[in-house]
Amino acid sequence: MISLNFKRHLLKLIALFFSLTLWFYVLNSEKIEFTFKTKVKYLIDESVVFENPPIEEVEITVKGPQTFIRSLKDNSNLVFVDLIKQNIKTNKNHTIIFRDSNISVPFAVEIKKIVPSKATIKLVPGIKKTIQIKPHFVGAIGKDLKMIKWEIRPNEIEVVGPEKQIQKIESVLTRPIDLSTLNDSGMIQASIIDLHKSISYDSSTPFEFSYIIKPTKANQSLKNLRIRFVSSAVRFETKTKFVSIDVLTSENRVIKASEVHVVADIPESLKLGTHKIDLKVRLPDDIHVLRVYPESIMVNIY
Repeated sequence: MISLNFKRHLLKLIALFFSLTLWFYVLNSEKIEFTFKTKVKYLIDESVVFENPPIEEVEITVKGPQTFIRSLKDNSNLVFVDLIKQNIKTNKNHTIIFRDSNISVPFAVEIKKIVPSKATIKLVPGIKKTIQIKPHFVGAIGKDLKMIKWEIRPNEIEVVGPEKQIQKIESVLTRPIDLSTLNDSGMIQASIIDLHKSISYDSSTPFEFSYIIKPTKANQSLKNLRIRFVSSAVRFETKTKFVSIDVLTSENRVIKASEVHVVADIPESLKLGTHKIDLKVRLPDDIHVLRVYPESIMVNIY
């Protein structure tokens, strides 16, 4: 009678036999040649940078079983060059050769050609520096309007690069911001201009430009506008229920009271007692509010 252990070993041997058979089938299957591009990754010491950006991509021609070649098509980082081990001196040109040993490919895949096969680099001392971001305004704000406040977030970035290039930079401008397209208060996405190709920074950081635009004079006034109180479960009372506003409109534009919404938002978190509530005015996009009388009201929570 066949023992249980013998059956187990027999099954393992059968599985091994089929695995080896499949492996030899793959190795001896029809080989194809394939050319593709891939990124080059460099490993350098933190104290140095490239004086100029090195080659970032090479074209590789390989030959091997189709099964393994297929896995290379989706791999964009195959070439790895360790410049720390090569002990490259700074401030001197150095030629590096892209060898088969720098490329990670599956077993049984032969590397036929690398283009380019070499590159010239120069490592120089690198430094970090935090620089300010300043807006580059173009165009003009509309007539009788003034931008009373603006802000860029973040308002500074850390750059890394060759010392001689970094020392030249005190600030960096945004790409042009067209003032003629801005209206009232808001926020738009911004970006900075291109820096020297040897300087790097975290390009994934989004920049925002926020602004407040106010009219310098008014050409219409609206009186006795009812305040809309926004409150859920809070019990309150106030003596002020109407306001007046001065606005700036375009020529021949007559604003109606129904187009204006004055809102007092009363939070649920307020404690019992008297509180100051700022009023919010909602207007059509082509209307600018100059003043609100009053700008805030006192409410009593009870």
